[in-house]
Amino acid sequence: MVTRQYGYGVVTLEGYKAFASVLDAAPWSNIPVSSALLTGNVDPAVMTGMAVLPWCRMTLLRAVQIATNITHGGPVVTDLDAAWDNNQTRLDLFIAAAERSPVPAEQAAGTRLRATLLPNVGPQGVTHLSYVQEVDYGRAQQGQAALPDVHADIVLLGLSSVVAQASSATKALADAIATTTGPARKTTVSTEQRVARQGCTHAFSVVHDILLTALAMSADGPARTTMTALFQTLSDLLSHYPGPRAVASATTPTHPTATTPATPTGNADVTIVPAGTATPTTPVTPGAAAPQAPVQAPVTAPTAPRRARKTPKAVHTRRARSTAKPVRKPTKKTPATAKKRTKKK
Repeated sequence: MVTRQYGYGVVTLEGYKAFASVLDAAPWSNIPVSSALLTGNVDPAVMTGMAVLPWCRMTLLRAVQIATNITHGGPVVTDLDAAWDNNQTRLDLFIAAAERSPVPAEQAAGTRLRATLLPNVGPQGVTHLSYVQEVDYGRAQQGQAALPDVHADIVLLGLSSVVAQASSATKALADAIATTTGPARKTTVSTEQRVARQGCTHAFSVVHDILLTALAMSADGPARTTMTALFQTLSDLLSHYPGPRAVASATTPTHPTATTPATPTGNADVTIVPAGTATPTTPVTPGAAAPQAPVQAPVTAPTAPRRARKTPKAVHTRRARSTAKPVRKPTKKTPATAKKRTKKK
């Protein structure tokens, strides 16, 4: 089913989530919808018997509920990502201090731990990785820390608590973005957000189309007033996200900006106005023929402004001709040519 978006394609996922409070308030809250219709599959027979407005509210509630259940990218994940970065920075600083220790054994242990626990991932460092990459990096770090030789260096430098905190931060971040190890890994954050946003765009566009069609066919009355109020909530949502639709309508002219001057038709009522005179306006009487627009008299003699415009052009032409050096062919016989012809004779 192909449905027009009406501009909902530019609404963000957070905007759709915020619309949940609108659905829980009047006038949407006055439309009863069973909670059993908001989860799982719905019996087609039940949907067939539903009225239009309850079906519209059910469609919007289901779409917004899916978007709300996605916690990725929210403040929780942001805080866990910051905690993961802080723990990795602390581990890096402790290892750097061990590398500068006056004890040779600690220096060697610090060098080995940097190679195993903090491998280089680029000039920006581990704190600029994505959520999924940070989880993979932390899990690889946990695997290295469990090795006997690496664990011995960790104990030697007294970094057991620091490594444990880094492992806990990795696990918390992994649980927040709902990833698992191996092939059982779930969809990424961006994929779930994109799917939820597309579902909301489609649901809101369908409801918008239904309400718009119903308003076009309904007569005045309480039902039309209710549908108008419901449609206004959707219009208010679009007003917060002006997209290409709003820009296009704003740049499209709705009224002509200039009128075509009238041409003389030979009618005796045509008024000739001299050039430079203001054109008078004549009120139109109901039931009477509209007066024709006055026509300016043609100017036959050049006026002073026109002569002034020609003067620079003539000067420019003379300058161009004076600077040019045309090659002229001789028009008269030279004395040398005359002598040659005389000798031939």
